[in-house]
Amino acid sequence: MVAPYETTNDPRPARTFEKLSKTGELAGLDDNDMVRKVYLTLIHDQVNESLRWSAGGTHVAELMVQLRRNGEIMFVIPGKSSGLDSFDREAQRAIGAASPFLVPQDNAAFELVRNVTIEVKVPKK
Repeated sequence: MVAPYETTNDPRPARTFEKLSKTGELAGLDDNDMVRKVYLTLIHDQVNESLRWSAGGTHVAELMVQLRRNGEIMFVIPGKSSGLDSFDREAQRAIGAASPFLVPQDNAAFELVRNVTIEVKVPKK
């Protein structure tokens, strides 16, 4: 299903599709929603890998991001604040550090992920 949208020589979309399929997270979704779910999961994973927050807590920040065709960030707009300025700044830094994001090669599929809201949470220990 995701194969036409995969990045050449990168197995992550197919692996993420398989993982989400096994956990039932793609059940009932149409093709577009499946592609969006797979790539949003990949984007969230990239951001989480870049997040450097060790102070704990249950903070969640939402940032709206528009991507360029190559996966780089065009702009970030703060959405819902976590209530802690330092976490919000770290969330924005992590998004910038994670760029460029893995995006579908197919133009129509890319349009499904061009504008995304990224929810950044304190990592669980």
